[in-house]
Amino acid sequence: MSGWAPYQYTYHKNKQLYWQAYFLISVLESEGLNKLGPSLSDSSWSWDRVERVCNKTFEMLPTSDDCCFHHMVAYSMELCKEHGFLQHITSWKNTILRSDSKCIGSSQRGDFKFATCEENLEFSTVKGSSKSIEATSYAALYFIRKGSLEDSLPLIMWLNSQRNDNGGFRSSQDTVIGLQALAKFAEESNAEMPSRTDLTIAIGKSSSYFEKVRISNDDKLVTKEVILSPETGRYNIKSRGTGVAFVQMISKYHVTSMDYEPIFNLNAKAAMIESTPTLKVTFILPTESSATMFLVEIAAPTGLTFTKEHYRRTHAVN
Repeated sequence: MSGWAPYQYTYHKNKQLYWQAYFLISVLESEGLNKLGPSLSDSSWSWDRVERVCNKTFEMLPTSDDCCFHHMVAYSMELCKEHGFLQHITSWKNTILRSDSKCIGSSQRGDFKFATCEENLEFSTVKGSSKSIEATSYAALYFIRKGSLEDSLPLIMWLNSQRNDNGGFRSSQDTVIGLQALAKFAEESNAEMPSRTDLTIAIGKSSSYFEKVRISNDDKLVTKEVILSPETGRYNIKSRGTGVAFVQMISKYHVTSMDYEPIFNLNAKAAMIESTPTLKVTFILPTESSATMFLVEIAAPTGLTFTKEHYRRTHAVN
C-alpha cells in the first residue's frame, strides 16, 4: 500500500481509526499474494489479531467524520467482511455506512460523481485534487466490493476524466490507488458482460448523427479518432450494442491554418539490428536561428518500456 494517508494521519484527531483502516487494507489486500512463503491466514495467532483490529475499527466507526477518509474506512470494513470477519454484525443500519451517498458529490448533470474532500467539495473545477482522486478511488473500490457496480460507474467515469496524457493522475500516490480502482472495475465489468464486444458510437447534433464509430471484439483495445467540423455547439453521443467504451472529446482553439516548414528536417526510421528494435533519428540544426539550445525529446509509444538491458544492447549496436 502507498498513499498520502499515513502522513495525514499523524496530525489527525482520529488518527487511530484511520491508521487501523489503512493497516487493514494493506494486510487484507496482500493476503495470499506471497506464493513462496506462508500467508497471514496460516497463523491463527496473527489472524486472530487481524480480527481484533476489524472489530475495533467497527466500534470506532461513529468517530469517522472526515470525508477524505470516509470511504477508505468503508472499504476496509468490506474487506473485513469478505475475509469472514464481522459475522456477528447482524445489521448495518445504525452505522455511518448506512448511507451510500455520504461524502459523495456530483456534476451538474449527475453523470460524474466523486468523493467530496477538502479542495474538491464542489464540481467547480475540471481537475480534482490528489486527495479527491485517492478518496474517490476508495469510494469506487468500496462500491465494487459490495457488489454495487452501477453505483461505482459515475465514480469511475470521473476518475477517467482526471487522467493525464500518460495514463496516470496528479502524483504517483494517487495513481497507484486510481489505477487499482479502474482495473478492479474492468475486471468485474468484464465478468458481468458478454465476452464479445459489438458496439457502435454515434456522434451528432440535434436529431442528426453524422459520425459513427464501430468497435468490435478484434479492435476493442485500439484508439479511434474522429475529427469533427470546426463548429461550436452541443454534440450528442449515443451508443448501441454490447461492450464498454470511453469517449473523450478534445477541443482546440487559437489554431492557425498556416503551414510551417519544418526547421529541423527531422526523420525517424525503425529497424531491427541484431534482433534489437532500433530507432534511428536524424535531424539538421537550422543555420539561421537566434536560439542557443535545441531540445529533441524521444518518447516510447504506449506499451513499450525502456529498460537498462535494452539500453545496453542498443548502445552496443551503436
